[in-house]
Amino acid sequence: MSSWRRVLALAAASVAASVHGAQAVATHKAASMIRGGGFVKSFEFKQRLRICNAYPYDDALEIFQDDKGLTGNVPMTYKQCRDFGASLRVGDKLDFKTTESVVGTFAISDLPSSDAILLLIIYQHDA
Repeated sequence: MSSWRRVLALAAASVAASVHGAQAVATHKAASMIRGGGFVKSFEFKQRLRICNAYPYDDALEIFQDDKGLTGNVPMTYKQCRDFGASLRVGDKLDFKTTESVVGTFAISDLPSSDAILLLIIYQHDA
């Protein structure tokens, strides 16, 4: 190999090594920022679920999210609204029950990509 090609090959190898080294340093810095609580964070939106009972029935409604009771020991009476801090995900199901039966189910198919109050009104559907 001629001397000018050797010099060019060495220069190219040197540039490649320094670029690779700079990438390694940048990757290391980004990883340490993520581990150390740097500016890179996942988005988590503040979403509250507000449910209103417009189901005209003598019994109060109990609400379950995937078999976990949201209303606790205090079912929702007719014309009552309540906020829930439940963490919602696409695919979750909300079941609405009285002491006698299941009156309805709501499946979450999509959620907004922003902070929001999600309003769900339970009412009797005329059949």
